[in-house]
Amino acid sequence: MRVRPPTLPRYMSKISTICDGMRSCGVIPSVNPTVPTADAVSYRQADSGRFSYALIKTAPPKNTASTLRGGTIGILNSYGAQIGYITVGSSTMTGLQLISGGNLYLASGSCTIQMVNRDMSVSCNNFCPSGTAANLGNSSLGMWQAVYSYTAEIQTSDENIKHDIAEIPQKYIDMMDDITPVIYKMDNGTSNRYHTGFIAQNVKSAMDAHGVSDLELAAWCKDVDTEGNELQMLRYVEFIAILWAKIRQQETRIKRLEENGNG
Repeated sequence: MRVRPPTLPRYMSKISTICDGMRSCGVIPSVNPTVPTADAVSYRQADSGRFSYALIKTAPPKNTASTLRGGTIGILNSYGAQIGYITVGSSTMTGLQLISGGNLYLASGSCTIQMVNRDMSVSCNNFCPSGTAANLGNSSLGMWQAVYSYTAEIQTSDENIKHDIAEIPQKYIDMMDDITPVIYKMDNGTSNRYHTGFIAQNVKSAMDAHGVSDLELAAWCKDVDTEGNELQMLRYVEFIAILWAKIRQQETRIKRLEENGNG
């Protein structure tokens, strides 16, 4: 006599219904191959002849692709919810985009990059450019608002990597007489506090008045901003040596006057 397995219990029927519903929604296994599939099955025990019920976990299918042209790969979590995607050749960027619906963590060995909310942190021993002629920021692409560090930056100043070394020309020193130190507030500032410094246009006028070309002195430079407007800039560190040369001249003059009894 042929023995038919009994009807699945209610809880097993519910599980089977849920699995079938997920398949009909395309979650198992076509969209999310990482979610394991499970089937409710019955089997008869050899010793007692009674039927038992279990969920048999099957290995998920593997999806492979040799090429992806102009497409998108969705990234799902273990519950089948999309948490990000990889896009190739989108309308806004022709390269590869990795988009996360939340936080993003990248790791390689002991180095990690974490992107949480609107902050990004890099954890590694050294953060270096791939070449020696790289810039940190760009006036036409975007500039940093502020740079925080425990110590000041270290600028290479070895004699072995310099040439045409000479004393500060007198016209550089005289140029400083026409540069006006000022206080000012930044248009994009957040503290409404005053800053001290120079105005780039004033520095350029002083340079022109004393025959100092911007191709000769690197203290003044210009570029364009993110909207294509001309933006004049200064390298403030370049003025340190000029001001020091001017101070030495003034000290020499004061000493001479003192020696002549005019101090």
